[in-house]
Amino acid sequence: MPFFFSGGSTIGSAQIVDNEIVDADINASAGIKKSKLEFVGAKVTKTGTTLQNNSNELIIPWDSESYDTDSFHDNSTNNTRLTIPSAGKYLVVLNVNLDPYASVIQWEVRLKLNGSTYLCGQGGSAGNDTVDYDARSVAYIGDFSAGDYIEATSEMGTSDNHQILASSNFSILKLN
Repeated sequence: MPFFFSGGSTIGSAQIVDNEIVDADINASAGIKKSKLEFVGAKVTKTGTTLQNNSNELIIPWDSESYDTDSFHDNSTNNTRLTIPSAGKYLVVLNVNLDPYASVIQWEVRLKLNGSTYLCGQGGSAGNDTVDYDARSVAYIGDFSAGDYIEATSEMGTSDNHQILASSNFSILKLN
């Protein structure tokens, strides 16, 4: 499991500096190898809103990266995707915020694998509030192959226009 340490930290007799175990009395029974510990993942966001203009499924575009360690995302080509660079187990998290509105609608967000398979989703009634935004969040842990890609989708049971807010985000973390 990857870990990220900033500055210097100590675990037992192992001192960690700049993400590397140094000056450690580590043996095989401790389950820790003297090697560089790495964080592998990405978090993408939006710089503005995206119009959800009808009841069709929207594949949400992401045009900004908070971090991207291994080229999971490209802001200009296929910017709706997080693409798996190497096989393994990953945690994928989606947080989508929708503008405030007065009417009640049905709204669902989902994670979609390779453009066809839904991994998970969350939906239900939203709205009836002209001040606070509505939010949906989903998380999924699964095994993926190199080249697989995951997209975030939004779908509403209405023909009204609504905005996916810039505060939304989509992230991935390699677990092994």
